[in-house]
Amino acid sequence: MLKLRDIMTRDVFTLPESCSLGEAAWALMHRGVSGAPVRDDGGRLVGVVSKSDLADPDRGPADQEGKVVGDVMTPALLALDPEDPAVEAVHLMVEHGVHRVVVVDSAGGLIGIVTPMDFLRRLLTDGHLDAGVDHELSPQDSPHNAPTH
Repeated sequence: MLKLRDIMTRDVFTLPESCSLGEAAWALMHRGVSGAPVRDDGGRLVGVVSKSDLADPDRGPADQEGKVVGDVMTPALLALDPEDPAVEAVHLMVEHGVHRVVVVDSAGGLIGIVTPMDFLRRLLTDGHLDAGVDHELSPQDSPHNAPTH
């Protein structure tokens, strides 16, 4: 069975919650990612921010002076253990309409992240996600039934 440790990206880019929105937008664009986990001053994970959060007109323009990542981030993270089946990340992404799940160790420390791109990379490399999958996605889990954002 495919585990999260088998597909997760280990070198995770994070942003400090005190980062300006302009700096955050530049950093995400420069790294070619659509979002990142957010850390507080003590290094603790406190949320996630995406390009959508930075561009959300309900949260104000991205160039609004004084606004920081902590003002617009989603103050919640979907997290799984590296030994969890990879399909669990798929279920969470579809159920919550998100594009990233963080992977944490037993102490809650960030050790990886899983995005749809990680699944696509695996599919491209191996030609399949896993021959030994013992859990099939049901029709209601289809991405075609997921909310669009």
